[in-house]
Parts: sequence; C-alpha cells; structure tokens
Amino acid sequence: MKAIYDSAWHHPMVAWVVGLWLLWAIARRLPFLYAYLVVFLVLILADAMATGAFSPIPLGTPAYTAFSVIFIILGDLRYFVLAERVTRPSESFWRTLAFSLPISFLMPVTSELMRQCFAFMQNERILYIVYESAMAVLVLALDRQRFARREIAPDIRRWVHEVSLLFAGLYFGWAISDVLILCEIEIGHLVRIVPNVLYYGALLPFILLRAPESERALAQKN
Repeated sequence: MKAIYDSAWHHPMVAWVVGLWLLWAIARRLPFLYAYLVVFLVLILADAMATGAFSPIPLGTPAYTAFSVIFIILGDLRYFVLAERVTRPSESFWRTLAFSLPISFLMPVTSELMRQCFAFMQNERILYIVYESAMAVLVLALDRQRFARREIAPDIRRWVHEVSLLFAGLYFGWAISDVLILCEIEIGHLVRIVPNVLYYGALLPFILLRAPESERALAQKN
C-alpha cells in the first residue's frame, strides 16, 4: 500500500493531469489573446524552473536534456501560434496548430540531424549558433513571405511585424553571444543575459502591451 502511496502516479501525476485539464478549460473560455498569454505564461514559468538555476533536475542528465528540448520547442511555438492565429482568425485553432506545431520541430530536428552528420556540430556552442541563426532567419522569412502577404488589418500587421522583429532579435542576440563565447571572450556570457531576459521576461508583456486596441478590447469585453 505504501508503494502505491509513494508512486509518482499518485503525486505529482494527479496534480499535473487535473491542473493541465483546468488550464485548458480556462483557456477555451477566454478570448484568444488572454488564453494565449495564460497558457504560455504557465509554460515559460515551468521552463524557467526546470532549466534555470533552481532546477531540481541535475544538469547534464538525460532528463535535463529532454526537458530543455521540450521547452525549446514550446518556446518557439509561442511565436508561430500567435503569428499564424492572428493573421488567419477565421480558421480553426486546430488549423493553426497544424502549421505551428510541425514548424516548431523543424529546427530542433534539423540541427540534431546535422549534429549526427557533421563532426564540427558536436561542439555544443557551434550547434547553438547554427540553431539560433537559422531560427532568426526563419522568423524573418515567415514574417515577410507568409504573414505580411495576408489580407489583415494594418494594426494587426504592425503587431505581428513587431513581435517577429523582437523574436528574431533575441535569437540573433543569442547567436552573437555564443560566437563571443566560442571565441573565449568572456563578455559573451553577459551579452547572453539580454536575449535571456527578452525571451523569459519581456516577450509576453510586449505582446500584450503592443496588441491592437481591437484585440485588447475584445479581451476586456469578454
């Protein structure tokens, strides 16, 4: 009986299952902007806890690597979901996910394949630089070639463009800092703090504060 009591299926699994179900239930009843902010705020806080200095998961273990990859994918998903959804609001959310989820896996899968094929990619810092640079280029390309070409209100277009620039900018910031670290220039570690703060602390508030009045008014009304 004690083994059942001590089982992870009892705790924390029950709390996780119920908590995730409740989060989903709440999000479904909110306007998109607020639902988006609530869900991704929970995920970014979980990311900070699991991969930050207070992480209960030992650094360098397979579990730490797995959580890091999962949260990288979810972090990229933040951009793709927002940009796809607000530029095609008439489509179902499942259609939004049909685009956003696979493309969130594109860079992690591609960089892992490159790591398996090329010896120089075994260097983690080079792996980071390739991933970060490619993500920045991908975001800017999608902003110009996909989202900008849709028939949307000018204020929505402006909003998506600003978010795209910020998201691409933080990835370029990471790439620059990792080049400095690769060259053994210690200030690279301090430079890396800037994109970290943008990623974990500034992106969601920026999305809310720069959202068009139509989006914020809809959220307040509902």
